[in-house]
Amino acid sequence: MTNKIEENERQYRVIDQMLSMHSSARDEYKLKSQILDICLLFFSVFTCALLLSEPKLSQLLNVPENLIEILTAIFSVIVLFLSLLENKLNWKELISFHQIAINKLSDLKNKYRNAFKNNEKIDFTEIYDAVMKDIIDIPESKFLKYKARHLYKRKVSMEMSKNPGISLTLLRIKLKLGCLDNVKKDRQCN
Repeated sequence: MTNKIEENERQYRVIDQMLSMHSSARDEYKLKSQILDICLLFFSVFTCALLLSEPKLSQLLNVPENLIEILTAIFSVIVLFLSLLENKLNWKELISFHQIAINKLSDLKNKYRNAFKNNEKIDFTEIYDAVMKDIIDIPESKFLKYKARHLYKRKVSMEMSKNPGISLTLLRIKLKLGCLDNVKKDRQCN
């Protein structure tokens, strides 16, 4: 029975970590997608403005008409490139997949939490395995970055609980300096 309890606790920690990782992935793809959307919108509007004001703009700026035509062509190519890039990268779909993973992991985490709270001895292994198999993977290239972010988030959270009312910025500085002290002492930052 103790092995099942220990395994449930390990699974709970992994679920918590995976929640943080999928949240980080979703937020990262969301930011990239928004930047790409803004660039696409900017260059599209700029291209339209050049097209609509072409003859008058060259006179107003006292530049040759073909310069405005060249700029319009360049911006049109940029718009096409950004559109193709957006289609190829498919960040919005990745955002959706990570959000689905977050929802499934949150539900599973709540089941564990309720079982722990009520001292229920439930073996969640089958449910855990099914959820883990069903969600999108964290890219191997991002795994350590997201794990470090999760561990740092947990450390910040624990320190905030110990020091209620402390400034988040001050707490982060304190943790970074504490980490640097550990490096000086034993060449390892925990």
